[in-house]
Amino acid sequence: MKSLLKLSMVFAVVLSTMAVHANDLDFLLYVKNKNGKQITFSINAIQEATITILDQEGQEIYVENAKGEKGIKKTYNLEQFPAGKYILKVENNLKKVSYELVVTDEDATLSTKGISETYKVTMTKEKLASN
Repeated sequence: MKSLLKLSMVFAVVLSTMAVHANDLDFLLYVKNKNGKQITFSINAIQEATITILDQEGQEIYVENAKGEKGIKKTYNLEQFPAGKYILKVENNLKKVSYELVVTDEDATLSTKGISETYKVTMTKEKLASN
């Protein structure tokens, strides 16, 4: 019985540590407003990110290094964009998330959920020394 209790405690500590660590890495994009071809969104929990817009062929058509104290809030006017589908990528030093951006003749829409998400592998001196 004691070993089951100890095992349960260890498991609880591991899960809570994983949850705290995941929240440090995670960021979420919130679509705040849409007015015609103008979109406004915010990214919580990060102070620096690279925002890239790709066309349908995967070519970069816009890149910005964005910064904010408590997160990032951006507004883009997409009047000059031809109708079509684009990808908006948000990337920091730990993670890259892509969102679908659809521009029509009348308006623009940004997906609220990422269409792809990639965590980057980071190596520390301690990890390198242990190998």
